Amino acid sequence: NAQLSGKPDAASTTASRVIARVDGFEIKAGDREAETDKLIYQQLQLLGGNLQGVSADQINMVRDKAKTLALQNLIDVQLIKAAKEKSGIKASDADIAAAKKQMIEDLKGLGVTYDQFLGEKGLTEADVMKGLGEQVEIKKMLEARTGALTPTEEQEKAFYEQHKDEMNRPESVRSSHILIKFPGNPRDPNYKPPTDAEKAPLKKEAQDILAQVKGGGDFA
Repeated sequence: NAQLSGKPDAASTTASRVIARVDGFEIKAGDREAETDKLIYQQLQLLGGNLQGVSADQINMVRDKAKTLALQNLIDVQLIKAAKEKSGIKASDADIAAAKKQMIEDLKGLGVTYDQFLGEKGLTEADVMKGLGEQVEIKKMLEARTGALTPTEEQEKAFYEQHKDEMNRPESVRSSHILIKFPGNPRDPNYKPPTDAEKAPLKKEAQDILAQVKGGGDFA
């Protein structure tokens, strides 16, 4: 169970102040601040790091919401860890090795080596192996309670049979028009139709676009 601390005292801003307890585990103000910073950083990444046009009040409002979410995240993590400990489930060396191999493959897809990851995060090999072990154990615990998190071939077939009509709908076709305009407005009383010399470059542009479309060009 989770318990929140009482009203903040004069030392409420200190990192060591306990703000919640989950099954005997203490969550401190510093833990929440670190999680808050992580959530805000993730939001900034989604925005491309651009805060132009964002007021100080809006930034403070986002931080307040992030602090609330950060505390809930920390509580959820500890509740899951507590349930894992009670389950007695342990990850084998083979499980952890497989998880590490998958992690290295995922990092490679992002263009990051394992050693670069350790350096950027300030982690040791022991830190990573401990974290992977906990992840494996949590996954095993959840699977034991809810069934496999990855659907089996039989489950995929059953899902397909249940939704066959939806999946067998004919493909829809989306059409687009590429408009090449002559200069001027035909509704203008002073408008003059384009000459053959003015039409020639536009005609060539239209022919080039048509060739690209026939060659599979994407103009979406």
